[in-house]
Parts: sequence; structure tokens; C-alpha cells
Amino acid sequence: QACNMTSMLVLPDVCLALIFEYTLSPHDSVNVIRNPSVSRLGLMCVSPSWRNLLCSLVQTMYLTRANLRMHQYHRLESITCLQGTAEVGAHPTILLFLHSFLHKNHSIHHIDLSVCGIDEDGAKIFANELVVSPPTIRTIDLAYNDVGDQGAICIVDAIKSSGLRQLIMRNCGIGSTGACHLGDALPHFCGIQSLDWSFNEIGYIGAVQLGRGIMANTSITHLDLRHCNIG
Repeated sequence: QACNMTSMLVLPDVCLALIFEYTLSPHDSVNVIRNPSVSRLGLMCVSPSWRNLLCSLVQTMYLTRANLRMHQYHRLESITCLQGTAEVGAHPTILLFLHSFLHKNHSIHHIDLSVCGIDEDGAKIFANELVVSPPTIRTIDLAYNDVGDQGAICIVDAIKSSGLRQLIMRNCGIGSTGACHLGDALPHFCGIQSLDWSFNEIGYIGAVQLGRGIMANTSITHLDLRHCNIG
């Protein structure tokens, strides 16, 4: 076990919580976690005895309701949901925890909720949290969630005046209505640099409106519209 632990420490993005929970006590593992070879510390699911230690060190956290209930994370930069799990989709209330969580953790730059089973209602809940979220968030990934046109409209409206730099909504069941709304909103986006709207059936009308919005936007440097049935 010690040998396996050492080999994991040299990885650029490691999740040590489960390993340490079953091998070392929090007190004994402080020096191991702070080893210079660990460039990032990730958190999946830990017992309460780990709370104080990891809250001061963890940088990447996997979303679970238990983790969201923890205290403030002083160095947290990225939160993500384990792809393929039904944690968010089966329990939409996890999105409600984001309100207080985001306001306690102002260092978060990246939110990854891809492949989480978020539907239109879930997208609306998430959008409501984004409206009042801190301006530090730079990337939001909602890829492979069936948010639909109305969910996409809510997300676009929520981030219109934010400091967001990258929005990923690949294969989200968005049609021409959602694309047209994004096109109308793009002239008012002052910081967005990258948009991934690929694998959505936006069609010719949606593409035309998006094009008009991009022409009036001065910040976008990357746009992905692959497989959008543009014609």
C-alpha cells in the first residue's frame, strides 16, 4: 500500500483522500500530503475526521452532497462531478447547495457538471445560482446534459454580465431557439472567449443568428459548431 501511495504522489492530478482514509491517520499523513511532488490534491469522499486537514489543502473537489456541506476550502479552484454518476441527475437538490458553497469559496475558477443528467429544470436551478455567484468563475462545462432550449436560455441570461471566459454546452439538446437567444446575447458579453456549442441541432437559422452575435462581439476567439446541422 505504501508503494502504491508513493507512485500516485508523482501524478499531476491526484485524489489522495480515499487512499489516506484507509492507510494513514490525518495526523500522520500531513507530511505526505504536503510532499513537494504533489502538485494538486483532489477530494472525492472522506470521513469527518479529514475535514479540517483537507479543507486547507484541497484544490480539486468532486461534487457530492457530503463534500458540499463541508466548511470553507481555502485553496479550492475546481469542482467537478464524477462523469457517469447519477449524483446530480438523481438528486437535483445538490445544485441548491451550490449557492452557499460558491459564496464561501471565492477561489473557484472551474465548474464541471458534464454528463450529470441535468435536465431543463436542473439547468434553471443552476442558472439561478450563477446569477448570484462570485465573479471568479471562468469556466463552466455542462456538456452532455439534456438542458434543451429553455435551459440554455436560462444559463445564457445568468452569465451575461459575469466574468466567464469559457462556456461548454456540447450535445445539450439545444435547437435553433436556444442558439438564436445566444446570438442576441453575445453583443452584451464582454469577457467570453470560448464557446463550445457543438453537437446541437441549431440548424441554419440558429447559425445565422449566432453569426450576427459573433460579429458584434469583441472578445470571442474560439467557437465550436461541429455537427450542428447548419447545412
